[in-house]
Amino acid sequence: MSANRSTGLIAQDVEKIIQELGFTAINAIHAPSNETDNYSLGYAQFVVPLVKAVQEQQEQINLLKYENMQLKNQCESLKAVQERMALLEAKLNKFIDSETVAGIQK
Repeated sequence: MSANRSTGLIAQDVEKIIQELGFTAINAIHAPSNETDNYSLGYAQFVVPLVKAVQEQQEQINLLKYENMQLKNQCESLKAVQERMALLEAKLNKFIDSETVAGIQK
């Protein structure tokens, strides 16, 4: 056994996933043709679908970033409105209290 370590995918696992997802256009699984042959993967066959998947994810990320920015702006606007309402409420309560005191003193 070699001391070098390598990484890769297990062809049988990939085959199962491809079948579950219904992909028929990916001919990347090379099944054994006899008892001494091994499963193998044609990694080059995955490049285009993976690039496409990354592009689609990037579009989703960009949309989510934009939506997040809009929501942050809305939150800031709502905070400003809440602060203004609190100030107005305090002024109104102060006015009501002064009118109540003035009414009692009459």
